[in-house]
Parts: sequence; C-alpha cells; structure tokens
Amino acid sequence: MDFLPPSDSEFKQALEGNKIYRYLTGSVMFSTLEDGKIVRGLSGVPSEGPVILVGYHMLLGLELVPLVEEFLRQRKILVRGKSR
Repeated sequence: MDFLPPSDSEFKQALEGNKIYRYLTGSVMFSTLEDGKIVRGLSGVPSEGPVILVGYHMLLGLELVPLVEEFLRQRKILVRGKSR
C-alpha cells in the first residue's frame, strides 16, 4: 500500500543505464488485440482491469528488465511478478 512508482527522472536514469543491456537482449514485445490479431508492441494490453502476462524465460529471464521498461514507457503500468 505504501509503494511509490519511480519518478520520471528515476525512470529516465534507469533507461540510460540499460541501453547496452537492451541492445544485447534485443527483446521484442507482442500483444493480442481483441479481434485476435497479434501486433508488435503493447497496444493490445487493456488499460483497465487485471492482466495476466505469460512469459517464456529461455535464458535466465533476461527479458524481464526490457519488459518492465516497455510497460512503463508505453502503458504507464508497473509490472509485478509472482514466481511459482
């Protein structure tokens, strides 16, 4: 309940520090629109309500940092994870 999302300056600083990491991992985001069409980017992620994000971590979950950054950048949503 007392969680505060990162400020704009903190977010920009994190992006600057991760440029090489993002380049090396080369993550690409896809989402599915309501009509079932798969599109590049996160435009298919609803703005309201809960969303289940399913990931396939092929190499130590290296895509997690770019994934969190893209959700913050494109949708202003801070992704939280839960491990099994």
